[in-house]
Amino acid sequence: MQKYPMKGNNNIDRLIKDVDLELIPTIIEKVVLIKIDPMVMSQWDLLSSKQTKHIFSIVKHILDMYPTIN
Repeated sequence: MQKYPMKGNNNIDRLIKDVDLELIPTIIEKVVLIKIDPMVMSQWDLLSSKQTKHIFSIVKHILDMYPTIN
């Protein structure tokens, strides 16, 4: 934390634009979602409402937790 001292208002603006804040959403987008996609496509029964609800809730949860994911 000593590397990120808060001296003045300029640092708040810099912190808002900090690339580190995008690290977890980027990892999820580039790694986790890429691995989940083939599993879902191969195992998901399109006619199963239960499976559809589960997938929908998982995707909604991910988007709610990490809204910067495209």
